[in-house]
Amino acid sequence: MRAEALAKEVRRLKALVLELKGDHAAEKADWPRAAVCLAASYEQEPQPERRDRALQALAHAWGTRILAGHKQAVTCLAFAPDGKTLASGSADGTAGLWIKSKRVATLSGHTKGVSALGFSPDGKLLATASHDSTLRLWAGGQCQATLEGHTKGVLTLAFAPDGSQLASAGKDKTVRLWVPSDPTPRKPLEGHTKTVRALAWSPQGDLLVSASDDGSDRLWTPAGEPGPVLQHDKPLRTVAFSPDGARVACAGKGKVIQVWSRAGKLLATLEGHKRTVTRVAWSRDGLLLASGSEDGTARLWSAQTNTALKTLAHEDAVVDLAWSCDTALATASWDRTLGLAYPTRSSGEDLLRLAGHKKDVIAVAWDPEGKRVASASKDGTLRVWTTQLGLERERHEFDAPLTALGWSPTASEYASASGKEITLWQPGAAKPRLTLAGHEGTVLSVSFARDGKRLASTSEDKTLRVWDVESGKLVVARSGHEETVTSLSWAPDHERIATCSTDKSVRIWNLESEAALAQLAHPESVWDVSWAPDGKRLASACQDKVVRVWDVEAGVKLLELKGHEGNVHSLRWSPDGALLVSGGDDGVIFLWQGSDGKLLGKLAGHSEPVRELSFHPKGGLLASAAWDRTVRVWDVEA
Repeated sequence: MRAEALAKEVRRLKALVLELKGDHAAEKADWPRAAVCLAASYEQEPQPERRDRALQALAHAWGTRILAGHKQAVTCLAFAPDGKTLASGSADGTAGLWIKSKRVATLSGHTKGVSALGFSPDGKLLATASHDSTLRLWAGGQCQATLEGHTKGVLTLAFAPDGSQLASAGKDKTVRLWVPSDPTPRKPLEGHTKTVRALAWSPQGDLLVSASDDGSDRLWTPAGEPGPVLQHDKPLRTVAFSPDGARVACAGKGKVIQVWSRAGKLLATLEGHKRTVTRVAWSRDGLLLASGSEDGTARLWSAQTNTALKTLAHEDAVVDLAWSCDTALATASWDRTLGLAYPTRSSGEDLLRLAGHKKDVIAVAWDPEGKRVASASKDGTLRVWTTQLGLERERHEFDAPLTALGWSPTASEYASASGKEITLWQPGAAKPRLTLAGHEGTVLSVSFARDGKRLASTSEDKTLRVWDVESGKLVVARSGHEETVTSLSWAPDHERIATCSTDKSVRIWNLESEAALAQLAHPESVWDVSWAPDGKRLASACQDKVVRVWDVEAGVKLLELKGHEGNVHSLRWSPDGALLVSGGDDGVIFLWQGSDGKLLGKLAGHSEPVRELSFHPKGGLLASAAWDRTVRVWDVEA
């Protein structure tokens, strides 16, 4: 008994220590660490409060908030048109109104659970539907009208885009059209042979589509006249028009999502959910499609590539989804919670894969604001992606493979290299602003100075060149390397440049001098160099599988970092100098402690050599480009 009591006390103390660590991490907004510590604390000594706090921390780490308050399952939700107010419906018969994660009103009146709700286009009315067979219209937190006519539970509703009509449907197999200002029931629209689960108006308001357990989508005119019928193999649960009205997404018990053209042509089938898909919803810009399922997940899909981007998890079935105007995604679940996710924010833990290049990706660069990543490939394309979701925003095509890429610190433009030429682009432009010509061999690296006014480049022609970005004129040309100059790095003072070469050397240049200031010898070809933020140390990546750190002033080697199983192609210091990362032929990214070279961890995921690395301007996130045709974004927060 004494031993058992002692063990219990040890668990209690461990739980307390872990809880304190979790609290400390939360104070610093280190949500991933807070979630781990609080979850471990709960495991040592289970307490409901600890579990809830761990879930909240995990939600923060995922860019998510949990809104709790309903007494029973949350069944539906909708954002007001301004994106600020969120309405939620529950099996407890109430609807809640939320602003900035705080519940500001509770709407009571239905005698059974609320099954659907929606705001009018002007945001003045909120309509709720219930299993009690009625709909209610609310304004200012008060019930303005009760719509009666359905003979069984109402499961879905949808306002017409101009707000002139409200459509509803449910278990009585009918669709009804209401005029919000007149609660008088009109003749029901009949045709479905089983429960109607979903409704959606086209953005133009010229079509209404209804989806049913009978496996059909039926199209109706605003006057209630029947149109074409699309038949499916499985019962349908959800349907939604894209914002441009050109596509319709529908899903149900078949576990897959189908995207159709307005003319009835199947455009895509999205697979991944393991159980019935309960809801689909397009983002307001039409670039994303969100889906919820009884498998307890919400998934985000690229509407451009029809690929899965991210999965958000609940403890029970996800029954509804809604987008706000600022790209926040709300999810409702039978676990009695609402999830409020910001998919465009960093997830804290997730690995993002940017796929689409047809050949090796050889360069990657963050924009100075940290919102976009540019990639260059041997397939001859330069692509610009939004981070986290992996949406391709720009694409430029060349006749030859791309070899280098760099983004100006001013965010005003980026540079790419192909063959012997360097091209300067302004974000969003269809054509380049300027082309820099002068190298006599393939350009292998480009890098802007901190002021964005100068651009340095190296080439197979054995030279380093510096260009005036505004005029495109060559201002500095340096020779000295005996073979190909593979890469370069500006010193923090931006008066010195380090270059490396297949001639087994690193050279340090002062732009005011013709000759190199120093030369650092290596046993094999050197593929990359990177200055530490302190301006005193320089890291080099060598073909002999070793990363070296040098004292530049003294010209002496400080560290040799070993562990790679192949050539080291790329390395970068984090903005604060706390981390040095390296990648190479083994496809693995090594994380080294900046101060002493201690190995902190490895990032494995690429299936081919890692060609280039780029830190987010504020640190914490790392982008990698590899010969497996992908760019990946990693969380490397210390």
